[in-house]
Amino acid sequence: MSVAQGTSEPLAVPTSKPKHSFKKIVKAFSAFSGRGNNVRTPATILNDEALQVELDNAEPAEQKWTTVWQPRDDSERLVIADPGDGMWLCDCMHENPLLHFHGKYPFKHMKCGKCEHIHFPKCSTSAILTPIPSVTMEVFKERYHDAVHQDEARYCRLCRPCGLTHRAVLVEGHLDFQAPCLCGASAIEDGNCFYIGSVEEWRSDPNSQAVNLRLQRTLTAAAVVAEDLRSRQQPRAHNLRPTQSHAPPTGPATSRPDLSRRITTYARMVPRVRVNNPEPLPPTVAPRARWQDGFWYVD
Repeated sequence: MSVAQGTSEPLAVPTSKPKHSFKKIVKAFSAFSGRGNNVRTPATILNDEALQVELDNAEPAEQKWTTVWQPRDDSERLVIADPGDGMWLCDCMHENPLLHFHGKYPFKHMKCGKCEHIHFPKCSTSAILTPIPSVTMEVFKERYHDAVHQDEARYCRLCRPCGLTHRAVLVEGHLDFQAPCLCGASAIEDGNCFYIGSVEEWRSDPNSQAVNLRLQRTLTAAAVVAEDLRSRQQPRAHNLRPTQSHAPPTGPATSRPDLSRRITTYARMVPRVRVNNPEPLPPTVAPRARWQDGFWYVD
């Protein structure tokens, strides 16, 4: 221990490094954490007040429906209700109405009103929500060039975890679907991107359009089942057997001795036996047998 000049007090010399508490280390690491800690779950997004206010204040994007859309008599127009902008048919065969709104979330949440399942690629939709097989090839279609000159892009994507729909944005000639979603899901799966089509065909006759969707869904399911049964069916070429001729026998009596002995046994047990055997009979049975209509009769 050393002593400072002019003083009698010794100088303190550090003998070990300062210790850091575990709480300080955790706090330091948490300061550099990514966005994963703030990711909201689908249950949180449904209770988000700001989002709910924006969805409630959204205005319809399509022209207001009137009875002129459906050519009916005056008496029938009194009972016709607004069919909406379209429909999507859930896997449980429940018909869910579609309404197109202005803003970032064109169809709000697409959740079945019966089974509460979120829309997935196997569900059928009307023309207002046309699935896009390939986002890359969509830029070569005529409807894409028509959408460039509009204020809002008529393209959207569906978030599979929470069911919220997002309107796409046209950026430098390509579609930007504004991922990630508010719930934190960033992946854009196949079958989740749609083109917002026209409502004229649906509003002109919604009943027939709904029937067509159901019929198309049934035919698609039947085709899948038929293909599955066809793939499970085994080939039967090796199981084929040559058909026996029912003509009277003309060959030697020793061609099938096992069948002849069986006929002899039957003849001893019963006085009259009908035998479907075109083979020759042994001498002990032949005098009491006769051929008629393709069968042997043993008396």
